[in-house]
Amino acid sequence: MLSIILSCFIITSTPFMPLSVATTDDALAVYSNPAGLGISHGFNLYYLHNFSNNESFWDKSTFVGQVGALGFAYSDLHDFRLSLGSKITEGVYFGTTFRKYSSKHFWDAGILYRPIRQLSLGTTVQSIGQKVNNHYVVGIGFRPWSNRYTLTCDASLDSANWKKPAFGLELEPINGIEIKAKINTKGDYSIQAGISLEKFGIGTIKTNFTIPWGGYVRLNSEKRRTFVRPPKRFLEMKLSGSIADQKPGFSLLGSSVNMTTYEVLNTIKKAKEDKSIIGLIIKIDEPSMGFGLAQEIKSALKDFKNSNKKLIIYASQLSNIGYYIASNADEIIIHPLGEVVIPGITARSMHLKRAMDKLGVEADYERVGKYKSAPEIFSEDTLSEPDREAINSMLDDYYEQITKTIAQDRNLSQLEVDSLINHGFFLASEAKASKLVNQLCYEDELDSILGKNYKGFRKITSLHYMNDKDYEYNWCDLPKIAIIYATGDITQGESGTDILMGGISCGANSIVTAIREARKDKNVKAIILRVDSPGGDGFASDLIWRELSIAKNTKPVIVSMGPVAASGGYYISMMADKIFASPATITGSIGVFSMKFITKELYSKLGINYETIKRGEHADAFSQDRKFTDDERALFQKQIQDFYYQFINKVAQGRHLTPEYVDSVGQGRVWTGNQAYQRKLVDSLGGLMNAIDYAKGEVKIKEVKLDFMPKPKTGLFNLTLNWIKTRIKNNF
Repeated sequence: MLSIILSCFIITSTPFMPLSVATTDDALAVYSNPAGLGISHGFNLYYLHNFSNNESFWDKSTFVGQVGALGFAYSDLHDFRLSLGSKITEGVYFGTTFRKYSSKHFWDAGILYRPIRQLSLGTTVQSIGQKVNNHYVVGIGFRPWSNRYTLTCDASLDSANWKKPAFGLELEPINGIEIKAKINTKGDYSIQAGISLEKFGIGTIKTNFTIPWGGYVRLNSEKRRTFVRPPKRFLEMKLSGSIADQKPGFSLLGSSVNMTTYEVLNTIKKAKEDKSIIGLIIKIDEPSMGFGLAQEIKSALKDFKNSNKKLIIYASQLSNIGYYIASNADEIIIHPLGEVVIPGITARSMHLKRAMDKLGVEADYERVGKYKSAPEIFSEDTLSEPDREAINSMLDDYYEQITKTIAQDRNLSQLEVDSLINHGFFLASEAKASKLVNQLCYEDELDSILGKNYKGFRKITSLHYMNDKDYEYNWCDLPKIAIIYATGDITQGESGTDILMGGISCGANSIVTAIREARKDKNVKAIILRVDSPGGDGFASDLIWRELSIAKNTKPVIVSMGPVAASGGYYISMMADKIFASPATITGSIGVFSMKFITKELYSKLGINYETIKRGEHADAFSQDRKFTDDERALFQKQIQDFYYQFINKVAQGRHLTPEYVDSVGQGRVWTGNQAYQRKLVDSLGGLMNAIDYAKGEVKIKEVKLDFMPKPKTGLFNLTLNWIKTRIKNNF
């Protein structure tokens, strides 16, 4: 029977397939080396059939399958195998197999080592712990040119005697044509030839020994190479809800982040490079994102369209951000009862001074930088002139960026765009008449309309498209680029998620640990710090800056600024080898302030009285009962002045500027990314994908694996664990 034929030539392989303990890493590793299952190639299932005897269908059949790291094989009731593989460290895998043959049980184990992309080493030992002699197999795989051509050599050891080695060749001369052959010095051979159609394979096996003829059918979840061109199709993608760099952890109100920045951008890039994708259908449903992130998405869509592919936008209605993203589409289609709302841009500033006066609360602060306006929310009734100047400057720049883009995309003059924005609100029919959109239709009519315009129209959703993973042929893990997310207010301690609202904080300990791990990981060739933070704790910011400055001495450090990278967000960015910012990124704010609230009057209104007994003249300096004394104010002003001077000197050092120049563009002033680029505070205008491409160029590597850090901690278990850790730290 198929399941009980053994041969020195095939070693531990299936009875007639030319496998190797060093190269087999899908379901068939159950028969060669279970360590190969540690590669975890998703799901794949083989059906093997022996055409060479007259036994029943089931006696001539073998089923071999894999689900992740778990594998199994079944051939009638006499032969059953269950295997498990695991990744030990980079390039090292271990696996074990339980074998049941008739009424006997055996354990096997194997190791797979892939130090470089050209070399793979494997070894197995069978019948561990049995009275019979253990059976050892060693093998080597070598790829002198590419992953399409593999040379193998396997040898086995029984009773201290090496058996004649078997030499193999595995090749795929053209996509989807798979050929494997193996021959030993005795002249026994096995040849396998088949074709692959992405997720389906079929082939035949010929040997010159016990089973001269057989065949196989393979099903697999990962796409393998194929000589058959996939059908042309459109990719349908939806932009809705909140889009942000990171998905928050557990919160009582839940997360509203539907897709991350990278998921959106990578989907568009993958579709651009995929020859089977001829167009994108983007359904816009009031997505929530900053202008800077919208620019990154629009840039990716423009790049997609420039590759000679179609871009279709559908929406029930379009507002400022949605229309900005949609404006360069080949066709913009909206609901017949929809609308386009583009009334321009505005900035609102809230001031709480009178409310605080009524409550009996006063803000007492010191600052460095005339534009460092954050404390003015609590101390002023209206915008100060420096703050008004900075906001107007940013609005002018944003307005120019938006109107110029729309004018170019829709083939309109600047005056026409100004007029449209001043009108602001358009019913669907008015939007079409004004050339803001191309067509009107209900959503259920969209496919029919596209079918008439594009012959043979078919589509795939982004969910299915991104879950459609490619089979990894390379042996060694790809070199890595670490992308470290610095999202939210910068604080001391660990990063976390607000348990009620779901907001993310950027904890210095978490970011420093991630940078250190990336620096020490030899397979990480470059570090990208993705910053979306308005700043926060100065000391915490300096800890991150310090760790980045150390990492910079060992490998390239690149910063990609998201929607906001201001104050502390700029502080942690300034030491990078290269800083990318979107034209609309909010950055700068090089300044410092320190503030406390005086609540004595409020407590008095509530009938609460505090008495202070102290030792030391300034022991109660940060008390909420009183304002700073003149001496204390001078001391604190000196401290924050010193921090400011360190800030501008570090900017000068990192950006190769003079401290005097940095001070002139500092003073707490916030700039757009476009303005910051003009003032040499950033190096280049671009988003996350531009930073990734630049990092690849710096390390001269085309194919990389992205390692996103720090790893998110989600769920109630981690929340409880972090709470326990905090309690222990605070009490011991």
